[in-house]
Amino acid sequence: MLPKLFVFAYSEEAQPFLAIYPSKTLFQLKNIQCLLNEKENIYTLIAGSGFENVVVALSVFFERFHHLKNNIICFNIGIAGSYGKSLYSIHYASKITNYHTLKSFYPDIFIKTAMSELISISFPADRKIMKQYPEALFDMEAYSYATTCRYFVKNHQIHCIKFVSDNDGKISDMFYLLEQYENKTKDILNLVQQVEQKVEKFFTYKISKNIDTSFLQEFSRKMHLTFSQQNQLNKAIQFYLHQHTNEDIENILNSDLSAEITSKKERNQHFQQLLNKLYNV
Repeated sequence: MLPKLFVFAYSEEAQPFLAIYPSKTLFQLKNIQCLLNEKENIYTLIAGSGFENVVVALSVFFERFHHLKNNIICFNIGIAGSYGKSLYSIHYASKITNYHTLKSFYPDIFIKTAMSELISISFPADRKIMKQYPEALFDMEAYSYATTCRYFVKNHQIHCIKFVSDNDGKISDMFYLLEQYENKTKDILNLVQQVEQKVEKFFTYKISKNIDTSFLQEFSRKMHLTFSQQNQLNKAIQFYLHQHTNEDIENILNSDLSAEITSKKERNQHFQQLLNKLYNV
């Protein structure tokens, strides 16, 4: 069983999970609280809301438990607003963007579920802001969580699951909201389990089947892939090879080379389509 880290902004978001997995406190530092359920190997980190609080909490956690970094799976779980998404629905973040800089983090995706872009903002988003990105979710910590985790773990270890709490930045009945959130706990844990199964199967040992590296290098050169994109492609191919052959991979990549690409934007869009095909999403 792989170790898992559940990161929450508020203790109220953590309570339904702590009720299922009773945990002992490992340390508490001002607003930061870290707990552990030894039986399920689940670490719970309550960080406080906001970019800075999450950075500090995660930095402290990995400083104290640096031995976990090679195989721990990290999940940021909690509530988020959205103008267009249904209230009380659950979404896996397929893209995490900083509202203020427009910089984005792209998680490795290898499960099928409802997905959405998640935008992190340093103050509560109101209806006017949400309406600019009607299909996105808004929170106050996910971007900081993802980019901080990247200093310690790899992309396939970083995941974010959000529950839609409101459509306009206003929560009229907090007790009812928390009740609905608690009702979705098992659904969120089901997504956690799916991710864990995939990571354990595809990323915890070396793949026995290998594709010709010279072929991949030539493909990357012709497609003008960045170093980061080359790493993403290698992981996607490892995933794909568990149920397909080297010949299947080469056929897919060769067909992609025939596409006419004239800009970085087109290349990035085409590359994302390739990853989706390899991950079967």
